[in-house]
Amino acid sequence: MNDYIPNPPQNIIIANSPAVNSQTLADYLPGGELYKGKNIQDSNIKKLLNALAEEVTRAEEKIVEVVDEHDLSRTVEFITDWEKVLGIPDDCFDPYNKTLDERRQYAIAKLARMNLTNRQDFIDLAAFFDIEVTIESGSKYKSVFPMIFPIIFGSKAAKFTMIVTFVGIDKPENVFPMVWPFKFGSIPTAFIQCLFLKLRPANVQIIWRYADS
Repeated sequence: MNDYIPNPPQNIIIANSPAVNSQTLADYLPGGELYKGKNIQDSNIKKLLNALAEEVTRAEEKIVEVVDEHDLSRTVEFITDWEKVLGIPDDCFDPYNKTLDERRQYAIAKLARMNLTNRQDFIDLAAFFDIEVTIESGSKYKSVFPMIFPIIFGSKAAKFTMIVTFVGIDKPENVFPMVWPFKFGSIPTAFIQCLFLKLRPANVQIIWRYADS
C-alpha cells in the first residue's frame, strides 16, 4: 500500500495578527511621559506602532510560508527548486505531465528512499509507488526446473542474482530483451525496474518475473 501521506499543516510557527504585534511593540517601549500614548489608539505613536506591526506580520507570514514550503509533502511554490536540488529529472524520474502530488512523491523518494542496503529496502521502495514485489536469491532456482529465462548457470552467478516478482501484474508483451535504459513507455513496472537497476549493487543482476510467469 502506498504510504505517501502529506503531512498536516504545521502549527508550531504562526504569524501574529497586526493587533497582537502592535501591542507587543508597545509593551517593549518604556513608560514615562514620552511614550504615554503607546496604548492610546488615536495617538501618533500608536499609529506608528500599528503601521510597523503590519510589516512585522507580513514578515512573519513569509516565514510561515517558507517553513511550509520546505515540507516536501506539502510544497507548492518550491517544488521546482526541490527538483533542481535533487537532480530531477534523471534517467528514472521524469516529472513531465505529472501531478503535483506525484512530483512531491518523486522528490521524497529521491531525497530519503534511495539508500537501499537490503532486500526489504527494495520491497519498501516499490511499495512507496504502489507496486508490490517479492525478492528472492537466484541461488534458490539454480537447480530447479523449469529454469527461469535467462537461465542462471553456476552457483556463483546465482548467488549474485535477484529474482524480482511483480505481484498481481502480468508480464507485458514484447519486453524481452530488457535493454538499459528502459524505453517501455506505458509498461507499469518500467519505473520500478529503472530504479532497481540503478540502485542494485554493481555485481548483482536482476531477473524479472510476473504473476503469469
